Amino acid sequence: MPKRDDGFETIWDIGEHTIGKHRVMKAYLDGWFPVISRYAGRVLFIDGFAGPGKYKGGEEGSPVIALKALRDHSYRPMMKAEFVFLFIEKDEPRAAVLRTEIAPIVAELGATVKAEIVAGVFDAKMTEVLDRVADQKSRLAPAFVMVDPFGVGQTPMSVIARILENPKSEVFISYMWEWINRFKGEPEFETPLTELYGTVAWKEYAKYRKAEQKAFLYKLYEDQLRVAGAKHVTYFELLKGNRHVYTIFFATKHAKGMDLMKSSIWKADNTGNYQFRGRDECELMLDIDQANLKPFQRELQKAFGDADVSIEEVIEWAMGDATDYHSGHVKSALKAMEVGGIVSNVVRAGGAKRRRGTFPDGTTFHIEPAKD
Repeated sequence: MPKRDDGFETIWDIGEHTIGKHRVMKAYLDGWFPVISRYAGRVLFIDGFAGPGKYKGGEEGSPVIALKALRDHSYRPMMKAEFVFLFIEKDEPRAAVLRTEIAPIVAELGATVKAEIVAGVFDAKMTEVLDRVADQKSRLAPAFVMVDPFGVGQTPMSVIARILENPKSEVFISYMWEWINRFKGEPEFETPLTELYGTVAWKEYAKYRKAEQKAFLYKLYEDQLRVAGAKHVTYFELLKGNRHVYTIFFATKHAKGMDLMKSSIWKADNTGNYQFRGRDECELMLDIDQANLKPFQRELQKAFGDADVSIEEVIEWAMGDATDYHSGHVKSALKAMEVGGIVSNVVRAGGAKRRRGTFPDGTTFHIEPAKD
């Protein structure tokens, strides 16, 4: 690859933040593609900062990972929907490399899959897409929109809100905390940060002690995503030792989407000295057999303590954004709680027999309140 005159690289080394992010995205798409294509005639994947599709070490970029996730899916023959992949990339040399990288994969996928590479910046090109949809008095097809910027520009909350107006659209956003933290006091960053949050309220960070500023700005961004139309919002961080590497926010209107994202985070492989940490500051162990469910058990006690509930009610609660845990953790937690005497009066629907520690559909039970 020839050296460029502008000082930028067309292909660069993969960042330590990127591998974990891609693993979570891939796990999510593996679940999302078959589910959403069952109910929609058209499915849309948008990568707003697509890049060249590969890194210097040969690692795959997000556009290639997304296309291969569909191509290699075991349910692919059963998926009848049309799939449209839109890759937005402002740098033409990178877009040219991306065209070469994805061409053979798109050819393998066949006529029901379309991929388009659009040259331009995310906010402008996404606005064009949304304007076309509005002009047609239509709605955006069910969409997973990946927003992975360099810095804090080109990702205004106004554009995110227009995406979330569409009932089956979800956003997966890299929240550039290191940039925000470094430049939040610089006058030239006031406008980009106001656009990022969709409010000038971010300036109130100065009222807080330094140790509290991060929590305030995270909460503000979460709240603004809800104002923008999301019903469920979560975020997770990747840390190496005690050093923050990146933060991802995910926003959706649907509890099933939130549940799938949370389970995708838990499945991610944190090789080496990496740790995923959820919104409630708990470290997320990465498979259900190893998960520390003690914090989850306490959350269940706080949510349902001193009440008789059904297994369906608890699972529905766990699917949403009230907890970093997901619905797949529920029955393991309840089993331990029954052993510990926290769950009692377990009755299966119709009075049928049950094996201790199991919670079939229709089961009701009592959860003891948490003791402070």
